[in-house]
Amino acid sequence: MGKMIKTDINLQQTFHEPFVVSRWKKSPNDGKINSVAAFYGILAKERARVDRNGHVFSLVSFEVGPLDYGTDTTKYFIDLLKKEIRITDEIGWLDNSTIGVLLFNASIEGAGKFIEKIQRIYLP
Repeated sequence: MGKMIKTDINLQQTFHEPFVVSRWKKSPNDGKINSVAAFYGILAKERARVDRNGHVFSLVSFEVGPLDYGTDTTKYFIDLLKKEIRITDEIGWLDNSTIGVLLFNASIEGAGKFIEKIQRIYLP
């Protein structure tokens, strides 16, 4: 499930772990989330905001398998994430098998609570 590490963000690297960075907006509940390119654009914009104003954000990643909206498990997990995020947060693909959740103004502790909540719901 999600793991967290604290690190600086290099938007040129592929993200494989969650880490502290900042923000997002809820997509329509159509089972789809931001593409890799769109999500990296959102991350770059948030990074610029964080650098400018000193806020934080957390990025949590979940390894889910191939980029495929068609599987029932992936749809269920995406719908679960959409229900549990705030309007200011974002969900998108980090690569072809990893979903990222950008939590605006969330500390590493807040991101940990989010992961625990998802684990309680998804893995009862």
